[in-house]
Formats: sequence, C-alpha cells, structure tokens
Amino acid sequence: MPGTEKRRFKRRRILVQVGIVYRGDYFYETACEISEGGMLLRVTNEYGVGDMIEVCFVADSGDLIEERVEVVYRLKGPDRSEYIGVRFTDISPDNKKMIHNLVER
Repeated sequence: MPGTEKRRFKRRRILVQVGIVYRGDYFYETACEISEGGMLLRVTNEYGVGDMIEVCFVADSGDLIEERVEVVYRLKGPDRSEYIGVRFTDISPDNKKMIHNLVER
C-alpha cells in the first residue's frame, strides 16, 4: 500500500531522560521513541551520522539499560528541534528483553 511505513520493529512513544557518553563527555538528551532496534532522541548537542555513543536510561521496570548505539540519521522536527535516530549495535539479551517488554506495554 503506497505511503505505508514498513518497519522491522514495533515502536513505542516515550519521554525518558537518557544519559549519553560521547567523546568522553556526559550529556542528557530525551528519548521520544524506542524499539528493539533503536531509539529516536531529541538532542541539544551535535552528533554525526556514524558516531558511536553510549546510552543509559531507566526502563519502566526500574532496571538500568546501558547500550552502545550508532547514529544512523539526523533530522529537524517541525518545531525546529534536532533529532537523531540511533541503532543498537550489539544489544545484550537481557536488555533486548527489557526493551521488548517496554515496547509491548
């Protein structure tokens, strides 16, 4: 069907503060969406496509999730906010299960 998005993973809208380690510095950004494949982050710092960053956030269950991600795209929202799409690169089985549970809620 034309105009229909085909995604590999189901997504869930969230608003969660995410800790970021990038080039030795620590920042806070906001996750807007999450899936088992990655996240959409509203950002205030500059990240380039291909950059590897560490993300850390608390799941609904209270568990801490820490993963390495790759920036796969950048975009500007209608409100002129900056966003990046990140992909989990080597997600642990435990974190994958927690994220699956978060998305399915």
